[in-house]
Amino acid sequence: MIAAGKSPADLLKPGKPLTLSQVADGAEGLVFADLARAIAAKKNAPAISLAVVCRDGQRMAALSRALTFFAPEIEVLEFPAWDCLPYDRVSPNTAVVGTAYDSAVAAGAACAVATNRQC
Repeated sequence: MIAAGKSPADLLKPGKPLTLSQVADGAEGLVFADLARAIAAKKNAPAISLAVVCRDGQRMAALSRALTFFAPEIEVLEFPAWDCLPYDRVSPNTAVVGTAYDSAVAAGAACAVATNRQC
């Protein structure tokens, strides 16, 4: 539990995962925006400051909208789940494949620019 007025960013430790639970519905965007800003503000900040895994597409879309509202300066890349099962006879939707591909390319480009090498 975080004390009132304390940021979750204060709990970050290099090389250690940070698990957050019981974040109020609708506040996820604010919390993740605060974390992303705190990571990006550090010396030798990584190219991609934060990766969040959502349990479904609706939550991913809601979090993306919230991040755009709370932190318009942060680039949000969405990497959607495939809309088919492994070994299914049906291929994934081309829009899903395109969005995932665009996000992967953008993430790789950000990494390459930040590190001055191919990622």
